[in-house]
Amino acid sequence: MINKTKLSAIFNSKILLAVVFVAGLMSGSETLDSVESSRPPMTWQAVGILFLFGIFAMCFVLGIQILIKNSKGLKYGWKGFYIISFYLMGSGIGATAVAITRNSFGPAAVVFISVAAGIGVGLLILKSSLEVIAPKNGNK
Repeated sequence: MINKTKLSAIFNSKILLAVVFVAGLMSGSETLDSVESSRPPMTWQAVGILFLFGIFAMCFVLGIQILIKNSKGLKYGWKGFYIISFYLMGSGIGATAVAITRNSFGPAAVVFISVAAGIGVGLLILKSSLEVIAPKNGNK
């Protein structure tokens, strides 16, 4: 049985992030195929909207955890979305590479990069907001 300390070490590991990123890279072809087969087809406007949705989703989901003062939910949500963004970025980069090799580069190739970037920006916004609300050194 894995104790809580070992589980935390695994969860915070750079090796885990590397494995998740590589898994995303390896899924690039399937990612591209699924987005290219969407109806209606993916557009550049939709890519921008998905970027904005990633920002909104982070602020909404984790913001609720802040409002209800659920520090455990905030901590695990933060780490979970951080890991998810690594997978999505790897998948988006893999899809972009596949699209370039197929000479079919378009909005479908970068949709997952857009979502991952939106999640990352949302996490940065929340991090800066939390540092203003509750500084780490305890000074107000």
